[in-house]
Amino acid sequence: GVAEIRIARLLDGACERKPAAAALVEGEGAVTYAELREMAARLAAAFADAGLAGERVATLLPNGVELIACDLGCWMAGAIAVPFEYVDAPPEIRYGLVD
Repeated sequence: GVAEIRIARLLDGACERKPAAAALVEGEGAVTYAELREMAARLAAAFADAGLAGERVATLLPNGVELIACDLGCWMAGAIAVPFEYVDAPPEIRYGLVD
């Protein structure tokens, strides 16, 4: 069969190969693979402690490091990331949350 590929495992592999390399660049700053994994792991632990495995986690974050870390944290904890955007109208967000 085809081996299952998980994004979190790909991040672990990048951390093993080049932990200090830039994983994400935002403006003048950069986040290394090790820093990104640490951010995601902290979120994953919080999501797991809250019992969110298998649950949906809605986010309303700008595109950037925090959104990527949150998505990774959800995936690591077995939660389902449901991103909303600031351009979404409140009725759209409300509908998405209820749905």
